[in-house]
Amino acid sequence: MEFEVTRFGLRNAINAVIGAVPSRPMHLALLNILVEANEDSLVISAFDLNVAIQYTLSDINYQPKKPGSLSVPAKLFHQMINSQDEANLLINVKDSVMTIEVENKKSTYKIVGLDSTEAIALPQKLDVEAISISTKEFADAVKRITPSISNDETKAILTGFHVKTANGYIELVSTDGHRLSLVKIDYEGVDFEFTAPGLIVKEIAKFTSDTFDMKISESHIELTSGATRVSCRLLDGQYPQYSAIIPKQFETELVLDKKSFISCLKRVGILADPKTSLILLKVDDSAELKVSVEAKEVSSGYECLPLLDVSGPSIEFALNLKYLMEGLQQMPGNDIKIVANSPLAPVILKPLGFNALYLTMPIQVRN
Repeated sequence: MEFEVTRFGLRNAINAVIGAVPSRPMHLALLNILVEANEDSLVISAFDLNVAIQYTLSDINYQPKKPGSLSVPAKLFHQMINSQDEANLLINVKDSVMTIEVENKKSTYKIVGLDSTEAIALPQKLDVEAISISTKEFADAVKRITPSISNDETKAILTGFHVKTANGYIELVSTDGHRLSLVKIDYEGVDFEFTAPGLIVKEIAKFTSDTFDMKISESHIELTSGATRVSCRLLDGQYPQYSAIIPKQFETELVLDKKSFISCLKRVGILADPKTSLILLKVDDSAELKVSVEAKEVSSGYECLPLLDVSGPSIEFALNLKYLMEGLQQMPGNDIKIVANSPLAPVILKPLGFNALYLTMPIQVRN
């Protein structure tokens, strides 16, 4: 195998696929990146048995000389190419050893790889009709629901996010059992429904094209944006019936400035008990929101925030400060609405002007 490639083009290709290299692989071959030099394109691939990413370089950044392939250690290859200055690179392979020469420099680097036959086979391309999706809208929606994706591997279905079409929208939802994020984006097209692993969130954020193609089968999903193709295994199991836990009506509603609320939480939160991360929110007839914390025999404090609007009876409830902050920080817009029914019923935050919500469960406070 022999080819010439720009450092810029090869770096982009490696950076695109590096997310599919596992930190704790089941097989040593998974720590490698597969490099395939074809007559018309250079293909870089990585696969962790759940997510496969493939990047195809076929423009002026690549000049083929001799077709071939080699599986090379991802970390070494990634660091070596990223450390180079912009230049053309001449790469050739002989006896499973990759030699990298930098144009106009007296520099040569060698990396020992594996024969491509030892690489783990990537999933086949899906032979189904592609659905065109707006990259910005979908990527923004995925970003909004990220805080509620669970890290608990014992509840595998919650480590992903659920996507389905309903009533002219694409609904994206995630929940870890303590909170729930839901975003809707406008959509007209064929219906679909799936639960994708949270691992692909970072890959979707890398998409740069205006739209991307999505293909769905019973077991896999394939996303193609420009030169990047991401394929992953869908999560098995029934996703929770999340609509059942979202109240349809509320007794108390209040509106406040998001930025001021976040700043207040940061200040007051300094005094919160680190063991419980508990914060109290209280609304009464004063048209203010009282935000308070108490760490027994150590610290306490409160601030009162003016409300832009309020309706309904007085209410007081306790929330997890970390969950509350993570939900607020992913919300778009300037103003948010908080709605609640009772001290132990779900509390919902909604960014005004956006079709999204963040639900978090209150904490029972014992005197």
